[in-house]
Amino acid sequence: VVSTQSTGKQWYQRRVQVSSGINAEYMGHVTDTLWNAYLPRLINARILVMGTSEAITTKIHVDHMIDSLAKFCPRLERLEFRWDNDTLRFSDKNQKAIDLLRTKCLSLKSMVLCDGKLYEIMRGNFERADRRSVIRTTVNSKVTIHYLLTNYDELLFG
Repeated sequence: VVSTQSTGKQWYQRRVQVSSGINAEYMGHVTDTLWNAYLPRLINARILVMGTSEAITTKIHVDHMIDSLAKFCPRLERLEFRWDNDTLRFSDKNQKAIDLLRTKCLSLKSMVLCDGKLYEIMRGNFERADRRSVIRTTVNSKVTIHYLLTNYDELLFG
């Protein structure tokens, strides 16, 4: 019998080293613990979609994850946390991690979060640094890995 946690680890071990984009949207069993273990290996990551909109019982602590994203993913361009407000947990010390993300990931064009307190904190932090268009809500935006396609520009309709 193979647990879903070990299946998730096997999947990441095969793809993490070379990946510039990962969409783990429908993998509800992939939580902050697994992400934090593999973020140091995602040095080439440009697009990450983390979490699921499905109801899960585990609480996701984003402070350490945001800090790790800033330290290990400097090429990050698009990021989405798909977890809902009831699932996300963060502390008052979160501002330091957000500052680090904003200053280290200078290529970050889009960060999508569910509408709530974390969204407001992130948006306020980025707005104070005159990067107003970076933080977006899941109501209006969704991150995909289509941007990584070689001929992505040909898919756009003018």
